[in-house]
Amino acid sequence: MGFKRDSAYEDQGKFIIWLCWTFTAAVLTFFVLMWLIIPLQTWIVNGFSILSIQDSITFWKKAIPNMSYLFSVYGRWFSAFLNRANPEPIMYLPFLPFVMFWVVLIVGIIK
Repeated sequence: MGFKRDSAYEDQGKFIIWLCWTFTAAVLTFFVLMWLIIPLQTWIVNGFSILSIQDSITFWKKAIPNMSYLFSVYGRWFSAFLNRANPEPIMYLPFLPFVMFWVVLIVGIIK
């Protein structure tokens, strides 16, 4: 005598798999944006030149294999952001990965 799987259990399993994929997409979006935002901020402030491209490549060479370096860069940015009385609008750009993580997660759960 075997157990029959009810359709409610199948829907619950599909929902759990969907949540796992949504969380994976949110985490991937978070880290890809973290790797892209700091060079983008540099390009906006300093312009798009050979030196800024070299700085971005150096950043990526350090940040992609070493996550602690990436988090230390964001820590220094957050400290600089908090220490300014009136931050410039460009200083808000590195908040984007944190916002997009929650946007992807909420949209994925709602959908």
